[in-house]
Amino acid sequence: MKRADWRSRLSGYIDAERSQGFSEARPCSAFVAGAVEAVTGVRPGEAYLGTKTIAGSMRRLKRDGYDGPVDLLATLFEEVHPSEAQPGDVAAIRTDDAVGWALGVVDGERTFVLREDGLGTVVTLTVDRVFRT
Repeated sequence: MKRADWRSRLSGYIDAERSQGFSEARPCSAFVAGAVEAVTGVRPGEAYLGTKTIAGSMRRLKRDGYDGPVDLLATLFEEVHPSEAQPGDVAAIRTDDAVGWALGVVDGERTFVLREDGLGTVVTLTVDRVFRT
């Protein structure tokens, strides 16, 4: 359930994260978990965020029966078509790296994603999967 003041919390979170780029220590899953916490008050996947590397997180996910972070999201949130995405939802974009997915936060027609130099955006309708927060 969304907090009553989720929009202002999410906006503040996004503003604070603008200059924080993607890194091994700051993967997109941590960015998305913080956004979900701003919206709902609950930080999902905390057990998988405590590792020092993305590979370590992936090993924990696989040990617990998940193919990756998107499989975990699918157990926590309702999946909707990208055309139904709303601000605060979690977006998943296929990648060709070892994880196979990048995660972002929907902000209407654009979705925030982590890049090495800070936040960027992609067109929401181009994402592959969306999970309602």
